[in-house]
This record gives sequence, structure tokens and C-alpha cells, in this order.
Amino acid sequence: FTEFIPYVFQVLSLMLELQNRPIPGQYMALFPFLLSPQLWERPGSIPPLTRLIQAYVEKNPDGVKDSVNSILGIFQKLIASRSNDHFGFYLLNTMVEHLDKVVLQTFLKSVFSLLFQRMQSSKTTKFMKNFIVFMSLFAGKIGPKY
Repeated sequence: FTEFIPYVFQVLSLMLELQNRPIPGQYMALFPFLLSPQLWERPGSIPPLTRLIQAYVEKNPDGVKDSVNSILGIFQKLIASRSNDHFGFYLLNTMVEHLDKVVLQTFLKSVFSLLFQRMQSSKTTKFMKNFIVFMSLFAGKIGPKY
């Protein structure tokens, strides 16, 4: 049964992406469960869970703003892994694109600290490419005033 869980996450993300705003309460009731660290331990669950969290942030930024710290915990775990760091950037880019600047400013110092630590300890071409994309999106959305 557990081998089908990633497929369930894929279907849920597709269904959520097709929803109009506001998203139904049944979806939001599921959101806190998706942030539990146990779900993110299976490598096969990481891609569909990332896409699902991205859909939540995109479709209901106000509904997820109280969970930013939990999402950042997932980001921290993903960014530490050479094989999953791009999924961390997917989450981060979606947050920068859809969350309010005020919400973003509260966690940017820790995000940049994590990114620069990873850059110093284990820089890869893939990481640098994703970092450049993030910085471009960040500069375009937040602007030079940060």
C-alpha cells in the first residue's frame, strides 16, 4: 500500500492545481499533515510532495503563511542533499513568487545563511544554476530595497 502514496500526492497536486481560488477546506485540512517530517523521508515521495506544497502556496498563499517555518524546515532538509537540493529551490522559488513581501522578510536572513553555507560546503553546478535562478526571481519580485 505504501508504494502508492507518491502517486496519491501526484493526483492531489494535479487536482489542487486545477482548483480555482479559494481552494476547498478539505484540501486545507490535509495541509498540516503534508508538512510532517516522516513523509519527507522516503525519496520517492519528495518530488510529488514538493509539487503538492507548491500548489498549496500558489493557490492559497494566505492560508499557508502561518506554516512558513515548517515549509522552511523542509527546504532546509532538501537543500542539504545534493540529490534533492533542486526540490528545495522549487519550494523557495514558489514562496518568493506567491507570498507577500512582509511574510518573506521574516525568514530571508536564515534562507540566505543556509544557501551560503551549502555553497561553501558542497557547491555543485546544479546548485549554482538553481541559486542563480532563485536570485533572479528574488531580485525581480523583492527588488533592490532588501
